[in-house]
Amino acid sequence: MNRATVTLLLSLFAATPLSAEPILTYDPSLGTLPEAQGWTFVESGTHPAPFVSGGVLHQGLTTGPSQFWTGTYSTPADFSIDTITMEARLHVLSSDLGFPGGKPRTGYFITVRDQTGRLFLVGMGTDRVILRNSSGASSAVGQHLFDTTDGFHDYQLVVDSSGAQLSVDGSFVLSMPLGPTEPGTVANFGAVASGFRSETDLAYLTISNQVVVPEPSTFALVAFGFVALAAWGWRRKRQTL
Repeated sequence: MNRATVTLLLSLFAATPLSAEPILTYDPSLGTLPEAQGWTFVESGTHPAPFVSGGVLHQGLTTGPSQFWTGTYSTPADFSIDTITMEARLHVLSSDLGFPGGKPRTGYFITVRDQTGRLFLVGMGTDRVILRNSSGASSAVGQHLFDTTDGFHDYQLVVDSSGAQLSVDGSFVLSMPLGPTEPGTVANFGAVASGFRSETDLAYLTISNQVVVPEPSTFALVAFGFVALAAWGWRRKRQTL
């Protein structure tokens, strides 16, 4: 009885579903720029002003060194213990591609960091998506070739202690181990790479942390388990008197 009850409680918690808790979002359907939703606008050089139209953020064609937004999570994130998910719907109209240091770099990036400074960069070019685990020359880089300009595509990056998994339109395309720590703990998106141009339409961007949210039935079963444990203990005590 005692062992069975404990096993039941453990299995209930192990089977408890996970729920995505947003820790940083941008929703153009609200009709406002990222600055109005808590992001910080960073611009170097002269660019066309971004604008929101039809529930979409239009940016570009960027012409100077950089134009992007940075954001801070509502709660800290740590890749070694948390499961962080980035989801974005993006239409790339154009995006430069270069190979500084022999590794691909695109005109548009979304960067996801944790509180220790580890990061993953998802770069969208016109004919590929790339995944890096560092902004430095020593970073590991993977790339998946496809046409990003033929319409909106859904990008999902899931990061935990084992590394990152990138999917496009629901299909897995790339994986990457955790990289080194770097200065900074903010996420960013836009024309981040200096000197690389891009023009894009962004429909949404969400970064979430997976948290355990027990269902009401789970609470009821756990309560029953504790009652059963208490009754078993009381019964054993009576038998020993």
